[in-house]
Amino acid sequence: VAGFTEYRTPSDGLIYWYRAAASGSQRRPPLLFFHGVGPGGKTIYLPFCLYGIGDVDRDMYLFENNSISCAIGFHHALSEDQTVRGVNEALQRHEGLSDEPLTLCGHSLGTCPITWLLSKKASPLRSRIGQIVLLDPVTINLSEPDVMVNFIYKRNETHHPPTTSLIRYYSDMVIQCLASSELFIQHYIRRHFSWYNSELWLEDILTTTTDDQSSSENQNTIQILVALSENDTIVCASKAKREVQYWQQQQQRKNENNLQLKYYENVSHGHCCADPRYWKDIYATMMQQEKELLLQHNRRTK
Repeated sequence: VAGFTEYRTPSDGLIYWYRAAASGSQRRPPLLFFHGVGPGGKTIYLPFCLYGIGDVDRDMYLFENNSISCAIGFHHALSEDQTVRGVNEALQRHEGLSDEPLTLCGHSLGTCPITWLLSKKASPLRSRIGQIVLLDPVTINLSEPDVMVNFIYKRNETHHPPTTSLIRYYSDMVIQCLASSELFIQHYIRRHFSWYNSELWLEDILTTTTDDQSSSENQNTIQILVALSENDTIVCASKAKREVQYWQQQQQRKNENNLQLKYYENVSHGHCCADPRYWKDIYATMMQQEKELLLQHNRRTK
C-alpha cells in the first residue's frame, strides 16, 4: 500500500506498515505514526501521512490498532506493555541498534501510545525520542471527565456552533455514528483501554533538571508540537490550550522554546488531518523543530 509493507511483531503480533527511506537520500529521523479512532484505521490517514508530514528521505512506520478501526470482530487488544514492546521490536528489526532520534506523531486516541513510549518502562526507546507531534490529543487533561464523557456518553453541543464545513460535518458524523457507537470500539474503550495510565503530563517531558551536570548535558530535550481544534467535540480544546500555554510560559522564563502550540479556530476534531490546508502549517513547524533536534543530536554524538 503506497510503498508500505505490512509486518507483525514476533512477541505480541503488533501490526505495523513500514516504508524505508529512498536509497541515496539524506536520512532524517524516522517517523512513527499512531492513528486515532475511525473506519479503516490507518487508511483514512494515508493522505495526511504521505502528502502532509511524510517524506521519502525518512523511514516511516504506521502502527495499526484494529480494535479502534471499525473492523468486525473482537480483536486481540494489546496492553500498554505489549504495545511498547512491539514498537521496540519493530524499530530493532529495521533500525538495529541505531541511536538516531525519532519523531512520534499521533492523532486523538493515537496519542496514548506516545504517552506509554515516554514512560519509564520504555526507557531504552525514551532516550531516542526527539520530537512528538500531538494532534487533537486526548491525553492532555485525560484525568478530567471531558474526553470520557464526550466520547462514550454524550457530547455537550452547547459549546460548539452549528456545522458549516463539509469536512467538519463528515468528521462529526464519523465520531457520532461510527466511532462512539460502534460495538467493537466500545468494547475496547470500556474493557481494555488504560485511562489511568495514558495521561500525558507535560512537566514530565519538559523538566530536565538534575543534580548531575554531565548527566544533564547528555539528556535529550524533546521537541513538542500540540495542535488543537477550537470546536473539538471530544477534547476540551480551551482547557488543553490553557495547559499548554502555562508550560510555554514556564519555558520562556528559562529561555527555552521546545513546546509549540497550533490552535485552529472554527474547526472540529480531526480537521487538521483531513483538510490539506493545515498540513503545510504542521509540516513547517515540524521541520523547524527537527533542525533544533538534529543540532542537539550532533552535539551529543561529537
